[in-house]
Amino acid sequence: MGRSDPATQRPRRGPRAAAGWIVAGILAVALGAFVAFEAGKRSRSDASPATREPAAAAVPAPSGPPPAPTSVPESAAVDRASPQPPELHLESAVMVVTIPRPPPTRELASAPTAEPVPAQVETMREKMARCLTLEVVDDLLHSTVPRETSTQVRVFVRNSCSFSFAGPDIWYEVRAVQRRGGGLGARKVGRFNGGPIEPKSRAELVDVLECPACYEESYLYEARLWWGSSDGRTE
Repeated sequence: MGRSDPATQRPRRGPRAAAGWIVAGILAVALGAFVAFEAGKRSRSDASPATREPAAAAVPAPSGPPPAPTSVPESAAVDRASPQPPELHLESAVMVVTIPRPPPTRELASAPTAEPVPAQVETMREKMARCLTLEVVDDLLHSTVPRETSTQVRVFVRNSCSFSFAGPDIWYEVRAVQRRGGGLGARKVGRFNGGPIEPKSRAELVDVLECPACYEESYLYEARLWWGSSDGRTE
């Protein structure tokens, strides 16, 4: 009669259930402390004037019907869509560089330059002396003069240059000289009265010397250009 019903008896809790209740309590305390910390932090940030954002101004609602949509050009749409690069503000700086002036130098006296010598113009006499060659021989085989008083000679002139000379400009002198050195037997001055003496050519003429003694003794004949004492060439 004194037994109790087993269904009404309270079950006993083991040690594991007690440990679970302890852990749950610790977690609840930690969660409450975290919530309180976050709430305090938020209240401090809301109270700071530096970080408080200004409230957005209320925009009045437009009265009347809404405006019709306007078409926007494609170029403007592209310009709006593509971000524009920020404007660059360039600042120029002026740099002043001072170049030191070189020290003065002494000008050296230049050596005197030799003045150009004008080209000398060759005279006609110099041209003839350089280009013309005279020669004379006796012409006894073709002589037509009396041998007792005269001697016939043949005078040649040769032009070795590349330009011609007028015949009347060429004066010559013919002399008969004794072979033994006895002196001058005869002398004659004349000129070529024919045509011009062409380049690289020769000309000849016949002349007569008045020399009576040329047949008695042996004589040499010489010919050369003649100019006279003052270039006044006369026969």
